[in-house]
Amino acid sequence: MTDATPNWFVRNNARIAAIGLGIVVLGTVIAMLAGPLYQAKLIALFPAFGVLRAGVIACAVGAAVGLLSLVISLSKEGGQAFTRNPQALVAIVVGLVVFYVPFSMSRGGFPPIHDVTTDIENPPAFVDALALRQSTGATNVAEYVRVVKRPNGTELNVPELQQKAFPDIQPVKMDVPPAEAYAKAMAAVKKMKWTIIADKPGEGRIEASDKTAWFGFIDDVVIRVQPDGAGSRVDVRSVSRIGFGDVGKNAKRIRAYVLNLTGARSH
Repeated sequence: MTDATPNWFVRNNARIAAIGLGIVVLGTVIAMLAGPLYQAKLIALFPAFGVLRAGVIACAVGAAVGLLSLVISLSKEGGQAFTRNPQALVAIVVGLVVFYVPFSMSRGGFPPIHDVTTDIENPPAFVDALALRQSTGATNVAEYVRVVKRPNGTELNVPELQQKAFPDIQPVKMDVPPAEAYAKAMAAVKKMKWTIIADKPGEGRIEASDKTAWFGFIDDVVIRVQPDGAGSRVDVRSVSRIGFGDVGKNAKRIRAYVLNLTGARSH
């Protein structure tokens, strides 16, 4: 590297910052388009994930370019670089945020499961949702599978993985008769704005579906209300139609439902 090289970077630092910000903007747009393109059926799921990955990588590159520009500014202007080089700062912050969100989800320690229930011994069963799952091409079965065999030959114990990752997912005990508990359970479903598939008060069963906003994945939920001594017990099960793992989405959904049902978080 010649002595002129550092001077070239200094002279063109504003351009470097602009390039970094431009890469971040482009990467953000690419990443955000992954979900809508998949929902519009313009690309399949795995290509959509490829689009997302490309956008995230672009944002990381843009953030690195922004960091280079900021370092150059700091070497010449000291602390004033933070106010005099806003493009570099924006590139760094936005680029890292866009990179971190999907990266943290993929590295969040979530178990590779897509079926979560408050009752692992006797999970609530789907009835009315079965036809919908079949007609929409669901690749995951609706039956509760306790042991899953992966392509590499390893076996996963679904109940054990759930208990280890989500110990707070437990049945909800209510000090009210089953009929009243069912009414509360249905009110909570409506508050969640899920699509109701089955409303069976005589059977104590509610079935619904929930569509994720970005990729439009549809997951199914079944709620069972039954007598429990002088009160009632409510069990919830949330299952993805497609995908091997759910990055914690089904557990998060159950927690949100329990909060709406009882006013208290799962514990």
